[in-house]
Amino acid sequence: MEREYEFSYNDIVIRLLERKENFVTFLALDPEARDILLLDEFERLKYLEKYHKLKYRECLYILGRIGLYEAIPIITVVLTSTEDQVIGYVKDTNKMRINFREIGKLQMNIINDKALVWECYVYSDFMNYLEQVILSLEQLIKERYPNVKHIYMHGDEPLYPKTFNELLEKLNYQLLYRVPETVYYKQL
Repeated sequence: MEREYEFSYNDIVIRLLERKENFVTFLALDPEARDILLLDEFERLKYLEKYHKLKYRECLYILGRIGLYEAIPIITVVLTSTEDQVIGYVKDTNKMRINFREIGKLQMNIINDKALVWECYVYSDFMNYLEQVILSLEQLIKERYPNVKHIYMHGDEPLYPKTFNELLEKLNYQLLYRVPETVYYKQL
């Protein structure tokens, strides 16, 4: 069953789609699986049962659209025309509509007391919101998923490889490991 939910914090809006699943999408973020994932494929066969239990277990998959609400003016224009020309004037600008403007995306799994965030990015025109987005994500996890005590965040975001890792460190995330994936960790 899918559920939709909207969360807002410090002007950042996250529209979520939640779905229960029976497999972990990005297992490399889970420290329990790291030792197995470091093995070559032949060696990994010895741990197939353990790997299977880690990969195929109930979790919550979350897809998020990150955005801002913005006010858009509604302009009423009156046009009159003759054979030679069209003349118009603005009659009214007092009305506004609120628009959701998507600025990024996120994906994660919630497994017991862990949030495995493998995708959290903003589009290039909105880079100045990245720190605010990560703080909003943390607040979302605290409020919506109170059993989560640990966030594991995928580093090495291809859109901004160096600045993303530096920002995570600034926000008190600790580098947990770099192989098989770069993973940062924060305890809530």
